[in-house]
Amino acid sequence: MEPQDLLSADDTADPAQRLRQALLVGNAPEVLAAFRLLVAQGRLPDLDADLEFELAECLAPADPLEAARAYRRSAEKDLAGARAPVALLLAGRLLIHAANLPVPGRQMLIYLIEKFPEHAVAEEARDLLGSPVAATAPVGAASGYSPRVGRSEVAAAGAPAQPSDDAGPRGPRFRPALAGAFQVFSGRLGTRRYWITSRAFAMLFLAALGGWLATFFTPPAFQRVRDIHPSVLAEPDQRPSQAGPVLISRGDDNYRLEPTADYEIAGLVVGARRLSYASEGLSEDVFPLDLCLIWGPNVRSGVFRSDDLEVVQAGRVCYFRWRNNLPVEERAISNNHLIAADDAVARRFSELRPGQQVRLRGQLVDVHLVRGGRPATVRSSRTRDDGGYGACEILYVTHLEILKPAPLSFDDLHRASFWAMVGLLGLFLLRFVLLPATATRSPASE
Repeated sequence: MEPQDLLSADDTADPAQRLRQALLVGNAPEVLAAFRLLVAQGRLPDLDADLEFELAECLAPADPLEAARAYRRSAEKDLAGARAPVALLLAGRLLIHAANLPVPGRQMLIYLIEKFPEHAVAEEARDLLGSPVAATAPVGAASGYSPRVGRSEVAAAGAPAQPSDDAGPRGPRFRPALAGAFQVFSGRLGTRRYWITSRAFAMLFLAALGGWLATFFTPPAFQRVRDIHPSVLAEPDQRPSQAGPVLISRGDDNYRLEPTADYEIAGLVVGARRLSYASEGLSEDVFPLDLCLIWGPNVRSGVFRSDDLEVVQAGRVCYFRWRNNLPVEERAISNNHLIAADDAVARRFSELRPGQQVRLRGQLVDVHLVRGGRPATVRSSRTRDDGGYGACEILYVTHLEILKPAPLSFDDLHRASFWAMVGLLGLFLLRFVLLPATATRSPASE
């Protein structure tokens, strides 16, 4: 029977003894198995410098971080030995390129150069320090660095130097930096920290779900308006305009705004949509906001408070839908494409919310657009009796006043709760991708 077979058959042997014997005969798989079992017991190998070096060579293909630690221990135990500079070089190379830990790897190489400036491997260390990966790592406190400091640096990067209650046996492959961050935060599968963070995830998810459900059934802010400003009961005021055209340039687009009427409207905001894209020839830079308003009889009758009324904004259209013969006056609703006359008005646009009562003053304008040498025209509605496409008012706003603030809105909380649920669920699932299960085994079962 071969020595390797004898070693593998003795599963009850002390893992430290198994490790030493495997290193002496060069049985790399047995070295890896015995080392993992030793680490699972919270122990470090007690080897001389040469065997630490051999251990590092066996670990390097499967576990570059532990291999770097073994090389470092080899250098620590015989710093005057011939292998010490080579061990430091190999440790630094593994940390930078295989373990994705450039900071401790760079410091390891700096220490090598300071300790052995004339050694042949020092030049290779200098080349490694000039590589793109190593060059991006901060130098830190290079002077006074020692291999023992390097151990604490590696521990700070996510690899514990001493075993802890949360440290289970290592998985069969090295996990990248993101997995290391997850492992530090949530612990490995089956550990106490893992279950604590799992419960925290669950509690946060349930809180977000509760917030989302609670706000899902909350009526829109405009339906909860009670105090009505007298101005919103009046009809819009439209008069012939003497204002001249306005020219606006945005990149390759040139707009000519042709006033058709002076216009003033006070109403209840039932929809405010901020555009982040161009639509119907209207650039979001020039026409950033669509405002749905109701006024007059629709406010006076209180139909806006009914659950039978639904207001939906899509694209640059505002849809009003109602059921059960709700007495909605179609001539007292409008969708307004707003253009700010100056920066002060543009800043006020960001304050507009459903449920507010506002007054807008300016000019209704037809928009003549030249884009890529091709002219186009978008005309504003001039009457409140039209409907469908083309019935929107294009309003060049010179004055904006918020007459009454909106009731407390739960729309932001509703959206925040939804995205919190999505984020928490994504993080929870990501843990199972980055933290595969590592079952704890006893020495007898190894």
